[in-house]
Amino acid sequence: MFMRAVMLVSVVLLLSLTPDASAVTWDNGGGDNLWSNATNWNPNVLPTISDSVSIAMASGPIINTPTAADGNQIRVGMSGGTASVTMNSGTMNVGEWLMIGIDASGQAGTFTMNDGTINLGVTTPGNGHLWIGYTGSGTFTMNGGAVSVPGRFGLGWSGGAATVNLNGGTVITGVFSMASSCSINITNGSLIIDGNQTTTVNGYISGGWITAFGGTGTVSVDYDITNPGKTTVMASVNLAKAGSLVPANNAVDMMPNADLSWTAGTGAISHNVYFGTSSPGTFRSNQTATTFDPGTLDFNTPYYWRIDEVN
Repeated sequence: MFMRAVMLVSVVLLLSLTPDASAVTWDNGGGDNLWSNATNWNPNVLPTISDSVSIAMASGPIINTPTAADGNQIRVGMSGGTASVTMNSGTMNVGEWLMIGIDASGQAGTFTMNDGTINLGVTTPGNGHLWIGYTGSGTFTMNGGAVSVPGRFGLGWSGGAATVNLNGGTVITGVFSMASSCSINITNGSLIIDGNQTTTVNGYISGGWITAFGGTGTVSVDYDITNPGKTTVMASVNLAKAGSLVPANNAVDMMPNADLSWTAGTGAISHNVYFGTSSPGTFRSNQTATTFDPGTLDFNTPYYWRIDEVN
């Protein structure tokens, strides 16, 4: 019995000395802002897929090819300062989750992704979440690249606020949710969600939480069309028609030598001109000018004209 007691104590002591997954903190000690420089981390080692990673500095890491930025749980925007991460290229592999803006005491987290690939839930897919504004203020600007979220792409949680600018690239997620304190503005990017989530997404759009081109465009949502078995959210520009038409509709007593004129619609690069004595007029030309000379007009004759903007 005595020997067994001694052996048991020895095992307990050995287990208590076994280190857990380490915590690695960004301090930019090397001064070059590169994620790939070990001296920018405390301690002076690069984070691994098993490490908890904390970034709480405005002068945050920059990720470039061929860097593989790894971490198990990555926090951007902790107590102590506003934090930022810029990803220009390369790959980020996250064992579980990435949180941007997780501190409620005023520190904000920003993540700008210009290109590259982010893979979440590499070791634990069920915990592979991307949270923006978890309990603090988070901003995620995506200009290109691809993000794979097997778990939840969540905006806002427990009082957090999130801003997402989807200017390019693709976010593919298993689950998507957002709070009223959050917003997504889509231009050239796309959000792809597993299953039919059109009702949920259309509710966010109706509430003004998801917009296109800063509110001047249209958010489009489809299920099982663009991507089989998935809901796809994208944006399109609302292209304005030609305006300020002269002569106006139903104008009378026009001079026989009158010209047609108009103002170009937003985004128009040329104009298809239709003109004739039957509606909607006969195609006459494609031109960049915003005036057209139809020739000498006959008296007591109705004329029809139309301008189609080419974008």
